[in-house]
Amino acid sequence: MVTILEDTTPSVKRRTPPASIAGKGKTLGDLVSSMVEEQDWECLK
Repeated sequence: MVTILEDTTPSVKRRTPPASIAGKGKTLGDLVSSMVEEQDWECLK
C-alpha cells in the first residue's frame, strides 16, 4: 500500500534589496584580514 501526501513544505522566497540602495555599499577594509589586532587575540579567549 502506498500513500502519496501533498508537499506542504514552504517554498523559500529570496529577499532582494530595494533598487534605491544599489551601488551605495562600501567595503571598509580588507575582507581577508582579522578585525582585531593579533596582540589582542589573547583577551578574546
